[in-house]
Amino acid sequence: MALEIVFWVAAGLIVYAHLGYPLLLWALAGIFGERAGTREASGEVPRVTLIIPAYDEEEVIERKVANARALEYPADRLEIVVVSDGSDDRTAELARAAGADQVLELPRGGKVAALNRAVVDARGPILAFSDA
Repeated sequence: MALEIVFWVAAGLIVYAHLGYPLLLWALAGIFGERAGTREASGEVPRVTLIIPAYDEEEVIERKVANARALEYPADRLEIVVVSDGSDDRTAELARAAGADQVLELPRGGKVAALNRAVVDARGPILAFSDA
């Protein structure tokens, strides 16, 4: 009996995760409409800062920055910040050449320290984080 209850609860949660939750969000969006603050007063999309921590990523950093530049988001509203955490290679140089808005070159301190430093310099009110 207990295993049967556990089975049906688990099955119900799976159905809820795939059907119930999206339907709930759709209903709430219909009731409340566009959430206040998602667009700035001018009607434009908000500025977003994409922070990319990197340590010796010269083989992939150019593709990562190019991929971020290719996003379907207004280029003038997207700031790309690459944080080189004590890289011994050409990560910072290649990130600049690829079009990163800011490239911070820090002494080796770890990923968390690099992210914290980048957040201080971020200009956008919305922060997104991505690995190289």
